[in-house]
Amino acid sequence: TTALLALNELNKNMRQQKRRLHLCEVKGPVMDRLKVSRLLGKDLTGQVFLSAAQAYQRLAVGGAA
Repeated sequence: TTALLALNELNKNMRQQKRRLHLCEVKGPVMDRLKVSRLLGKDLTGQVFLSAAQAYQRLAVGGAA
């Protein structure tokens, strides 16, 4: 719960700075907890990626941000 609150606060701060919070390699119980949260439901400013490589390919210079 504490980590989820921290992620929500980080996401909120990044939104105020016109930045996005992207997550990658989120596994098992953490993903289960995120799936039922508002953060993953509709508040996350960025995307969730299966791997860091996938995130890099998508977000690298010239990619969609």
